[in-house]
Amino acid sequence: MRSLSEAAREKVRAEFSVGAMTDRWLTVLPPPAQLDIRWPDRWTFKPILAAPDKWRFSPPVRLLRRQLLRFLRPQRKRSAV
Repeated sequence: MRSLSEAAREKVRAEFSVGAMTDRWLTVLPPPAQLDIRWPDRWTFKPILAAPDKWRFSPPVRLLRRQLLRFLRPQRKRSAV
């Protein structure tokens, strides 16, 4: 009985595992087109649409807020090894 159980488990693993299902889908679906993806050199962030005060997300205020948070954030102590 144990050998039947192991054979059934191996058959399920071979035919119905994630890898087996992925291989089946990859044979059905066409291969993806090779695209030359180019990322922009600079990103422009826009304020959140539902933000009540959009000035908080303007570039000068963002810069000041980052500096303030860096100053207020507690410094992590390095452990001596």
